[in-house]
This record gives sequence, C-alpha cells and structure tokens, in this order.
Amino acid sequence: MIVKASKSIKAGEEIFNTYIDILQPTFVRQSLLQETKLMNCRCTRCLDPTDLGLHGNTLICPFCQHPTCHPVYSTSHDSQTTGKLTAKVWDCSNCNRSIPQDKVHQLLEWVEQKQEKLLALQTNDKIKKIEKFLVEAGKKLAGTNMLLIRLKYNLLGLYGRLPGYTQQEMKVSDWQRKIQLCEEILEVLKVLEPGLTVRKGRILHELYLPLAMVAQSLMKNKQTKTESKKYYQKSLVTLNLAIKIFSNEATETWEFRMVSTLQQNAKDIKNLIQSLK
Repeated sequence: MIVKASKSIKAGEEIFNTYIDILQPTFVRQSLLQETKLMNCRCTRCLDPTDLGLHGNTLICPFCQHPTCHPVYSTSHDSQTTGKLTAKVWDCSNCNRSIPQDKVHQLLEWVEQKQEKLLALQTNDKIKKIEKFLVEAGKKLAGTNMLLIRLKYNLLGLYGRLPGYTQQEMKVSDWQRKIQLCEEILEVLKVLEPGLTVRKGRILHELYLPLAMVAQSLMKNKQTKTESKKYYQKSLVTLNLAIKIFSNEATETWEFRMVSTLQQNAKDIKNLIQSLK
C-alpha cells in the first residue's frame, strides 16, 4: 500500500482515519461503526451537534420553520470516553422547542429509504425524480443535512450521462445546476477532507466542463466576451487543480490515465481564453 498525504503534516501531529463514508450524518455513522466495528466514535465531529459548522444533522424546525433544529447528545452511561452517543431530542436554537427522537428517526429513515429507491432507478426520469425529492425533503431537512448532501453527490454524476441529459442534450440551465451541485459538495469537502484529496479531484473534474459549456453558450448568444472569459478562466483553474491531484495517483488508476487527456483539454481552454483578448 502506498499512502500519500493530501496536506502538509507537522512533526508530531496526530493523523486520523475514517472507517466509513464521511458524507453521512452522525446517526448513520454511529450506527454503522457500532454494527461493523463494535465501537462508539468520540471524535470531535461526532460530538459536535453542528457537525463542525456544516449543519449536517440539522432539521427544519416544524414549529418556526427555521433550519435551526440540532441534536442534543448524551451518553448511555457515566463513561465520557466509551459511552454510546445518542440524541434523545432535537432542540431548535431559534424557538427553543424540541422534537423527540422517535419522530426524528421516522423522518430520517423515510429519507434514507426514499434515497435508496431513487438511486436504484433505471428510468429516464431518474434525475427529475431526484430533483423533485430534494425539494420535498428540503422542507424538512436543512439544505446542508448530510442525507441531502450525499444525494446531491450522487446526482451530480448523473448530469451529462443519462438519456435526456447527455453532454449533447444538456441545456445551459442543466450545466448551471451541475455547477451548483459541484460547488456545494466542494464546500463540504473543504471542512471534511482538507488538502488535495482524490474525491476533490473527481468533483473538480466534473466541474470544469460545465463551466466551459456555460462559457461557450455565452459566446453563442453574443454575450460579452468578459463574462465568457471569466467562465473559461474558472474552468481552466478548476481543470489544472484536478490534473495536479490526479498526477499524484498511482499509474494504474483511472485518474492518472486521464492526466494526458486533461492536459490537452487545458491547452485548448487556454487557447480559447487567449482568442478572447
């Protein structure tokens, strides 16, 4: 096994590892760790009701309709180091009212089950159904809730690939939606995956083309060269960062094999930018 650091590590600095997908809310991570590793995680993130400020566990308060309803954690016995982490209630920091655990779990289980069914679909309307569910679930969960973030993470890869949403069929609004999804995920990964990680590289790879396609559309519609150039420049910066990350991967990986192709794409975008002067 070859292990490479994605960020600078100071001498004596503690290195952490994760056993499960970080794009999951705390209750899911805790449950999976208990089931598969027989452990109760006490990391800084798991102990933080705000999920390191990401609000990955936050609900829309059913009383005041604000995205300010957080879990209140406690341990199952006196030990503060090995006790099982539970949240018996979700308290709203805006109106100070509470939701009991069983009600919250019913909601979260509904979201999880619905997600699994949507992602398993093999129909042409898969993207539309996922987008519709994001709106529906967004009335109950904060937009940054990890259940929604994970669904968005899966959704962004469908744009540009499914029938009706292939690269040849995508509309400007579709490209813009993919840009939005990529940027939302990258904001989360800035906190959860510091440094130049492979997952960031893959999202950047997904992002550079939509930016270039929007730039191309602006040119076709005779928009100002300045606006089009901004999108091309952002696309080039994004692509070069993806190339930097992929170049550090093992030679047999898909990421490393993509480097030469992406480098040529970067040259093409650079030439386009120069032609807009």
